[in-house]
Amino acid sequence: MHNIRQQILFIALLPALLLIAVLSVYLLLTRLQDLEKQFYSWGDVLSEQLATASINSVLSSKHNALVLLAEETRHLHPDILGIKMMDSHGLVLLQSGDNTSPLPQIDNQFEATITTNYDLQDIYRYYPDQPVPQPENGQLKLGKVVLWLDPTPMVKKKREIITTTVTLTLIGLALTALLALFLSSRLAKPLEQLTQAARDLRQGKLGTRVKTDASGEIGELQAAFNEMADEISIASENLHAQVEQATIELQESMEILEIRNVELDLARKRAVEANRIKSEFLANMSHEIRTPMNGILGFTSLLANTELDQMQTEYLETIKVSSNNLLMIINDILDLSKLEAGKLIIEERDFSLRQCFHGAISLLAPLAHEKQLELIPLIYNDMPDSLQGDPTRIAQIITNLVNNAIKFTNEGEVVLRVMVEAEGDNKVILKTTVTDTGIGIPEEDQTEIFSAFSQGKAYSINTTGGTGLGLNICKRLVEAMHGAISVHSSPGAGSSFEF
Repeated sequence: MHNIRQQILFIALLPALLLIAVLSVYLLLTRLQDLEKQFYSWGDVLSEQLATASINSVLSSKHNALVLLAEETRHLHPDILGIKMMDSHGLVLLQSGDNTSPLPQIDNQFEATITTNYDLQDIYRYYPDQPVPQPENGQLKLGKVVLWLDPTPMVKKKREIITTTVTLTLIGLALTALLALFLSSRLAKPLEQLTQAARDLRQGKLGTRVKTDASGEIGELQAAFNEMADEISIASENLHAQVEQATIELQESMEILEIRNVELDLARKRAVEANRIKSEFLANMSHEIRTPMNGILGFTSLLANTELDQMQTEYLETIKVSSNNLLMIINDILDLSKLEAGKLIIEERDFSLRQCFHGAISLLAPLAHEKQLELIPLIYNDMPDSLQGDPTRIAQIITNLVNNAIKFTNEGEVVLRVMVEAEGDNKVILKTTVTDTGIGIPEEDQTEIFSAFSQGKAYSINTTGGTGLGLNICKRLVEAMHGAISVHSSPGAGSSFEF
């Protein structure tokens, strides 16, 4: 707020100071110039009067009269320091007083010519030894009067004028400053009160108000501030009420959420427990079912070695195919239950990559041959053969993907490509691609085919059989071996699975 006070003082004082200073300088210079003009005018007047008064004495050559005239003049005017009179030839007729000035820097010498308009030819003819003066501008020059005035009174008067002017100026400035201080205090005090009130209001003192004791715009500002404070107070009370109400509602919502969270946690625990029991049940049942299925397959193989007619052989082949399909389903369910339970162990042992892939392909070659499809394995030459990993799970992934490709391809080929994606210290990243020329997968189904018990619409329409677990198991196995699997496909243009 001191800034406002200073600004008011500045605005009030600056014009007054400038005006007083300009007027003071102007009046002072004018008065000093008048004194100088008066001094020089007075010297000219005295010299002219003295020249006029000395005409007769000069004409009559009365030296005593000139002396008396000079003495009387100096007596009447004490400020005359000295007087000198000369004739027309420059001879000094009279020298009275001292022409030494106490202030030599001031020109105090005044001259006047002793002239007359009378015809003096007759007078000078009686003085043939004296040359007759020649008229100048119609006047005869008889001589010259020189006098010196004392400038000390003028200088003293100047000093008095300067002192008086400075004193009056200072008094005017002091009065102006007092008036400016009074006005600034009167204007700044309500503003300071408004500022302090605004600070109190900002600090939460909602009962703060200011006195409306000023008039004009400041009074209107005070009234407007009080109205604003009233509105803020009412708004704050409403806000507090709304906050309290919202707090109560939030507490009630939090209690409800806590109850629901507890219920959801209990439900989640029950679901987890039920899923665990389901997984254990599926694993146990898979083990229990797989044992008699292996017995069925074994006795089917033994029965095939006996003498059977054609019909019995066909029946036996149907039993064998159905049993193998059922055993495959059981194995998928068992693997899924292990994956969900986190009990599937990825082995780390030495194996031959090419043997692993060729072994998986050789089992599926008869199925491709039956559908007259070309099954092409491509293992690049830069692939290392001796690796460490889980060949069983790798073969399982290859088998599922190639089996699906054969299943959903009616003509064309199925290509298996294996290459090195990246290679580091004692580590290699493989990139395997299974590409077919089958029916393809619509884009909207590509995100669902890796879910458990899910098959694409085109798959379910164009094929029969399958549980929808194969791709889900492949995805889980690939992720368990720190990989990722993806598919690129379009209807009628085949599919490409990459991991």
